[in-house]
Amino acid sequence: MEEEYLNDGKLEVEIHVEIMKMIGFPRKGLRSFGEEMKQFSDVILKVEDRKFYVLKLYLSSQSPYFATLFLGQFQESEKLEIELKDVNPHDFQYYLEVIYAEDAIDDYTVEGILEIADMYETPLAIKKCEKYLIIESKMEMNKKLELAEKYRLEELKKVCQKPI
Repeated sequence: MEEEYLNDGKLEVEIHVEIMKMIGFPRKGLRSFGEEMKQFSDVILKVEDRKFYVLKLYLSSQSPYFATLFLGQFQESEKLEIELKDVNPHDFQYYLEVIYAEDAIDDYTVEGILEIADMYETPLAIKKCEKYLIIESKMEMNKKLELAEKYRLEELKKVCQKPI
């Protein structure tokens, strides 16, 4: 058994891990959208157990979805607190950071940001994610191509399909 698994007396192991849930934020210096931003906000977006204090007008300028929600003829446009369903609060934090011009995109956050940006029709965030995937990401090409297909990232798709 030693001959089969040991190489010069050393055991090499390759482990593949899928993180199912993260608690807290691993990055430092996150932009705050918490209660301390209350005086600078005009709406609270509730995502699961977290509250995000944001500006309706700014989000509306970034997303037709939010423009319709906040400025349209819906009862939500009058509410001070709106609950968003089917959204991961960590991904939503990173999404907000991106549209508020923070550097939140990395190989661990890009897919969650893309999912929310696609859901809320946010072209700026989608474009930033695509640019990151083309220029900086160390993801495997097949994963990049999968994201390109899923989120209609045409420039990334061209890069992924270009012969080497």
